[in-house]
Amino acid sequence: MNILRDDNLDTEYDYLLLDASGAVIARITFLPGGTVNAFPVDFGFFSSWNRKGQVLSILDQEGRLIAYFNAEGLDDRGRKLIWGSIKMGGFWLEYSLREAV
Repeated sequence: MNILRDDNLDTEYDYLLLDASGAVIARITFLPGGTVNAFPVDFGFFSSWNRKGQVLSILDQEGRLIAYFNAEGLDDRGRKLIWGSIKMGGFWLEYSLREAV
């Protein structure tokens, strides 16, 4: 399943959030109905998500954009990644999502 292409948004999606070096930072769960959770909890994603076209957006509790993912590709092992950015303070940092197996 691919959250950027799947037409069934009533499905739960589990992804690993990776930093630029490929280290796992958090496990992100996109729930039906537009809720998103992250583990570990201190990562701070308890908000909502939506998808318009092939852009996945994560919004904070006030509805402000805090992350977006919009490009697909493969890592060096051939695993599918979805690249995007997360807002940290005043900066947008590059991260990627990899489907949790």
